Amino acid sequence: MWRGALERRRYKRRLAIVKIMRQYRVYKMRSYLVDMSRLFHDVRRRHDLGKSITWKTPPKVLNDMVQQMKVLHARWRAGYMISLIPREQHDDIRLRCIAYDLFHGKRKNWLRQDSWSGDYLSQEPESGAVYRSTLSSLKQKHHFSRVIFSAHVRKINKFNKNADRALLITDRSIFKLNPAKSYKPMKGAIPLTKVRAVSASAGNDQLFIIHLEGADDIVVCVDRIQNDRVVEVVARIARTLKIELQRELRVTISSQLQCTLGGKQKSLSIEESRSSPNFQKSSANGIRLVTVSV
Repeated sequence: MWRGALERRRYKRRLAIVKIMRQYRVYKMRSYLVDMSRLFHDVRRRHDLGKSITWKTPPKVLNDMVQQMKVLHARWRAGYMISLIPREQHDDIRLRCIAYDLFHGKRKNWLRQDSWSGDYLSQEPESGAVYRSTLSSLKQKHHFSRVIFSAHVRKINKFNKNADRALLITDRSIFKLNPAKSYKPMKGAIPLTKVRAVSASAGNDQLFIIHLEGADDIVVCVDRIQNDRVVEVVARIARTLKIELQRELRVTISSQLQCTLGGKQKSLSIEESRSSPNFQKSSANGIRLVTVSV
């Protein structure tokens, strides 16, 4: 009997220990959650919406839940900040978020406060009306919905010859237009499905390259615009491919760029100058862009 009584006593002690441990664990979890709720009290009124709050080290049992809470807070904070922005600016915000993913830490001074409008040719005071007339004809013939980007550019071809052109990018095709001939299209439309990648330099120039599948690349430098438009055009192409073709755009940001012209691989270098943009042959397989920094 004595041994049975001892064992019952030990059993009761073990039950008490388990109960105390369970209650203590609940106490620690509850204490942590109460402390965090106090820290985040009136977080909506903080200037940074709680970004600067230091999260305390949680009990191990709460590690997974705390990670989910951090994600929920970050999403709430982002949603609240977006709700303060007028709805008509949401499209611009989405584009700049794409630009952040593509250019942050890779290109100098990519983040600028200038507005993005996309169709810059239509804003030209002298030639805007002529361009809009050509655009209307192209839209009827090629059945695209909207203009993604348009601007005057300096272009180089496979014979290393420079030309002043206008680049028109729509949600379906890319057009090279001749400004000297009322923006008449050069050759046919290039389907957006042929775009396989885009390259841009890491500097402050306006050079970008559209790499095409089974054809020469489009090597251009934005002209007649003072502000940097490379970040905008790359972000717009990336977003359009994602929406229209459900695929990601491969983007290369580097000080050493490559392109294909006349079926040959060529390297591109950039030299800063105060003159208008101009491409020059630097070697048998090399091209130099002399341009002003923006």
